[in-house]
Amino acid sequence: MYIGQNVLTLTVSHNIFLTKEQRYLFAEPDAEIEAIGVSIPVWYLNGKTSEPAIEVFCKYKLKIDNGKKAVTKFDEGYNIFLPPFLDNISLPISIMLRDSKDGGKESLQYKEYSRIEKKTINYSIIHIIEIYDDQRLISTIV
Repeated sequence: MYIGQNVLTLTVSHNIFLTKEQRYLFAEPDAEIEAIGVSIPVWYLNGKTSEPAIEVFCKYKLKIDNGKKAVTKFDEGYNIFLPPFLDNISLPISIMLRDSKDGGKESLQYKEYSRIEKKTINYSIIHIIEIYDDQRLISTIV
């Protein structure tokens, strides 16, 4: 990750809540899951931020695919291509998102870092992707 002077950093936190059926769909090859979630973009430059951040409800298209750029934007939201494994020691994502009684954790947290340069500005982009069971959200609003 490149952070220093004259680097504009965008951190986007993606909070996605899936039903049990959606979480278990990751076990099927080429499955694409659509859901509504919340993205929270925050800009940082030389110790200053754009906080308080504005929550943006948007559509997410999720798929396990290690060969594509992890996060891309489209008009209504984001495409998120997750790797099959988060690292060499973790469970496969298709198992990680299962219920705990089925050997999973019902959630995952994943970060994606990238850097681009346009004209004289360096941009550091951090996507923080958090996927949870929808009951976690429902329990907070009921």
